[in-house]
Amino acid sequence: MTDRAHRFRLRWLLLLVCLAATAMALTVESHLGSRLHRTQTKALPRDTLGRPLYILLVDSMSWSDFDQLTALTKLSETAFTADIQPCVDNFTSACVREAMTGRPSFSLFAALENFQVIKKKVGENLIDDANSAGLRTAFISHGDLRAWSRRAHGDIRPDEDDHTAELALGLEAAQSHDLVFHHWIWHDVSTHHNRPGTERYQQSLARTDRLIAGLIEALPEGTDLIVMGDHGHENDGRHVQGMDTPTRVVIRSPNIKPVHVEERIPITAIRYLAAGVTGLGSPSAQRLPEWEDWIATPVSDGIRFTGGVPTHATPGFPWSPLAATVGLAFVAALGFGWRPALVVFVFAIGLGLSFPVWLEMTQQKMPLGKIHQWLWVVPVCGGVLGLGLKRNFADAYRWTLFGGLGLCLVLWPGLGLTSVLRGLEAIVFPVFIGAAALSFIDLVPASTRARRGLVIRCFWVTALAIAATFAVDEVSAFSTNDLRIRGYPFRNLRIKYIDWLPAAKALLGTGIYYCVHRHLRWASIAGGLVLLSPHLPPLAHALGMLGLVGLLAWGRGRLQSRAVVLTALALSGYVLTSRRQLGALAVALTMGVGLMALGRLGRGPASAARDRALVWAVAITLVTTAYLGMAWTMELRIHGVDFSFAVQWLEGRWHKRLWWVVGGATIIAIMLPLLLVLQVARREWPKRFTQMVDLAARIAVLRFSFTVVFATAWIIAAGENAASSRLRATLQDGLAWLLIALALGLLMGRHQTKTNSLTPQKQ
Repeated sequence: MTDRAHRFRLRWLLLLVCLAATAMALTVESHLGSRLHRTQTKALPRDTLGRPLYILLVDSMSWSDFDQLTALTKLSETAFTADIQPCVDNFTSACVREAMTGRPSFSLFAALENFQVIKKKVGENLIDDANSAGLRTAFISHGDLRAWSRRAHGDIRPDEDDHTAELALGLEAAQSHDLVFHHWIWHDVSTHHNRPGTERYQQSLARTDRLIAGLIEALPEGTDLIVMGDHGHENDGRHVQGMDTPTRVVIRSPNIKPVHVEERIPITAIRYLAAGVTGLGSPSAQRLPEWEDWIATPVSDGIRFTGGVPTHATPGFPWSPLAATVGLAFVAALGFGWRPALVVFVFAIGLGLSFPVWLEMTQQKMPLGKIHQWLWVVPVCGGVLGLGLKRNFADAYRWTLFGGLGLCLVLWPGLGLTSVLRGLEAIVFPVFIGAAALSFIDLVPASTRARRGLVIRCFWVTALAIAATFAVDEVSAFSTNDLRIRGYPFRNLRIKYIDWLPAAKALLGTGIYYCVHRHLRWASIAGGLVLLSPHLPPLAHALGMLGLVGLLAWGRGRLQSRAVVLTALALSGYVLTSRRQLGALAVALTMGVGLMALGRLGRGPASAARDRALVWAVAITLVTTAYLGMAWTMELRIHGVDFSFAVQWLEGRWHKRLWWVVGGATIIAIMLPLLLVLQVARREWPKRFTQMVDLAARIAVLRFSFTVVFATAWIIAAGENAASSRLRATLQDGLAWLLIALALGLLMGRHQTKTNSLTPQKQ
């Protein structure tokens, strides 16, 4: 099969998988994500003690920010005050939805909703209830919450160049409206571009404090005030799913007792508190018994005890997700054939239906120890079975790889991130150790004259394989909880010899370039670029990222490959933090050395069996590099995705308008180890490169499909309880594999060399 045929088939496969994955996500969203919005209640009559209300949402107000807002801290001394636990997604749109509806939500598209790419239905909410009661409502924003501003009578959008005018607009709206929602976005803009304590950051806090002070002093008499945040933020300005970014709320109203709540309250409690102020109760909103003590005595029991009743429609059997999953499984089967795909998917269904039992097996100690301690048995059994069936050491090596690949597909879905990395050794070790063992097989039939050259080659294959095996164990001793390296000597290097870290990074960069191009002078320049990277200005990095995209899209040949490595290394210290850079470069060098060992194995006696085994070994190495690299570049979690470097390129609110630029640059940063290792593979196997990348991408597609089938079976078994953070994490893991497949497809070489896939080659 020609390279062009490989690319054509893979592109169509990836297109079909993306369409099927989108259908799957939409059906899961409809089945689980929308159920909380299918409310079946009627609006209640307004309580006679209801009062006008002004809600000020300070976007991205953290605890430390609150302490520096003098006007708000002074108000909190005599008003209701509580810490808020934001929504799971930590995005403004999702958090506002929960605050306005009083119902927790489940969504797979919170990021797209936050950037106004899609719109979501919300069901009963505070603004609609106010409109139904005949109240006048107004929404002050800059177009970031259009789904809400369009519901109000007054859609007020201040001039972006005049922040000071927002106070006057807010006071004017409060004079003529009963309910005003004011979205103050400018502090969030500042947090994304400035670190806490900097001059611009402090200026943002001062502007916010002046706004709050003006509202406290000049709101019309009888109008109550809620000042709240939607979420907090980390020091780098990020606030994505999985981060602990609490915020705070202060309420000045005679209908709410001036208590200071000690525990965090969910952001859904805002709807209940707003009901106490406005008299607009909601039966579909969340209510907990301890909240009833917050409402002042004059307010009627109809408000105090409203809500807390499940009103959503029962999801029922997930026919739509099941149909989408069948379609996805069919598409994935096109990549590997229906027989292996059928085995994989049948196992995924059984694993999903019995997931609680399987999870207990992987986390609790069994009579012979924890299950991950015996994972090596699977590839060993695969090798023994292959030797018995094929009676060929090369095929036995390939069947050993199948055993490790089986672990990849079976033991990785949703069993905890530490379990993922514990099983990694049993998947990667057979690739390198098996290559070293296979190299010695050539010595048996060799003549005395040829034996000397074979001994030298065996020595290098074994040395490189052992080095790669040891290094894999080192770089995979990784804790995703706090990005902590648990192995040695890596851990010693970071803790006891921290002054040597720059030198270590430079050596890693030098080694990576040397794997691609055996030239010490340029390799030393590459090491210097690694050290220089963090100190270059943002403009230089933006131009470097643009150049890298151009090289990947239009470049070709050895010169392009070398330029890609140099540019990627020059960007590594900017797009990755210091610890992430160290780990990502270590992964790239580790797998690069492993590919060099496989490359020397490929120079042995040509045979169809050896050639097939080599293609599988390289494909598994590439796909594992991508996954292990993501452990370092994004911690295999959504909250580990660091996009702050790209936000620095775009002043003001341009990071929201050009979110696709930020997203594209972030994906390149996440895939940096894979990008580097692909250049090594291209050098070692210029004629086999396309075939190897094609196989690696199809492995990633099969793994993604396995995860989705597993998750669907889990939804069937768990029913409504499946809408949990664990399911969300499992689907995110599947998304990571889809991202790997897409990255491999896009980065596939542009070579036009025609090569029969079954013809053995001697590189």
